[in-house]
Amino acid sequence: MYEWAELRHFKYLLTILERQGFRAAAEELRTAQPNLSVQARQFQENASVRLFRKIKGGRIRPTETGVAFKVLARFLLETRDEVVDALIAIERGEVSSVRFGCTPLVDHSLFRSFCDLHKEILPVCPIRPTHGDTAHLAEEVVS
Repeated sequence: MYEWAELRHFKYLLTILERQGFRAAAEELRTAQPNLSVQARQFQENASVRLFRKIKGGRIRPTETGVAFKVLARFLLETRDEVVDALIAIERGEVSSVRFGCTPLVDHSLFRSFCDLHKEILPVCPIRPTHGDTAHLAEEVVS
């Protein structure tokens, strides 16, 4: 659906927003400033969004959408890293079993969906579900 949106766009735009300008972002990313300008313009045009406004001194200020973009882009890039870490761990045989916990506070259909997803990703890795009471959960959260 959004094949034009690549991870580099999220990295580039996040850096532009965090550094509040193209020059500082280009230096950090070790790329040319015109390249960042083109990538930022293309992304915003394709998505029909405006992520920032230019202010004095070549600086930028995020729009409301830009503020949300920063949070979501960080999440997306962190998830990418977690996916790669998980694949490396699976390849190395470092995932032998997974233990899921459940309490009365957890929606059981959500817990079941999570277990089903795990079985799909790691069909040979056993799941050891555990159940606890609210006091036990609170104790684990505190520790």
